[in-house]
Amino acid sequence: MILIVDSGSTKTDWCFVSHKHTTHTIHTKGINPVVQSQEEVRQTIEVDMEVEARQKAINLNDVDQIHYYGAGCVADKTHIIGQMLRNVFHKNAAITIESDIMAACHALCGNKEGLVCILGTGSNSCLYDGQKMTLHTPPLGFILGDEGSGAALGKLIVNAVFKGLLSQQLCNSFKEETQLELSDIINNVYRQPAPNRFLASLSQFAARHIDNPDIEQLVIMNFEQFIN
Repeated sequence: MILIVDSGSTKTDWCFVSHKHTTHTIHTKGINPVVQSQEEVRQTIEVDMEVEARQKAINLNDVDQIHYYGAGCVADKTHIIGQMLRNVFHKNAAITIESDIMAACHALCGNKEGLVCILGTGSNSCLYDGQKMTLHTPPLGFILGDEGSGAALGKLIVNAVFKGLLSQQLCNSFKEETQLELSDIINNVYRQPAPNRFLASLSQFAARHIDNPDIEQLVIMNFEQFIN
């Protein structure tokens, strides 16, 4: 059995493939070792995923190949993912770990060249020659970059709401729909785990109010920053 894992900061898809057919797909919280502690990553891989697999009667010892594509899979973090996968799966399973942008390259381009982009909780982009990335712009994470992402849009919305850049009606709608005060947002961003995931969740407010010209302009601004 082959396991293909596609992991972003918000959610992870675990796809089990046997004889070229998908047999099971399970879903867990996202994994990003750059912004999460090792304990948070361990909880998702060694506890949450195992529980889901057990409920679907998946024998993890049948997996002999694992192709893991994930957010935050930079050189000094991949060993964390590798070790935790080995704690769960058969010790002799062949494991390859690459960034989520490579999953997008394989899925979008196959063996052809192209410009590949990801817009999710974070953002990413690269040039791909059909086999490897030839140019990669570092996304720099939600504090320094990730333009175009859900987290970046969430930051724009928070700024617009609490700095009075939107109508009073929209500001009231934001507070009513999210049930968040400024103190809640400060706590979630500066004191709680996965602040990027929290900020990205606020982009749902933009989706609900995209017909409003001010919200539409925030979304356009976010995408323009990504393209630039």
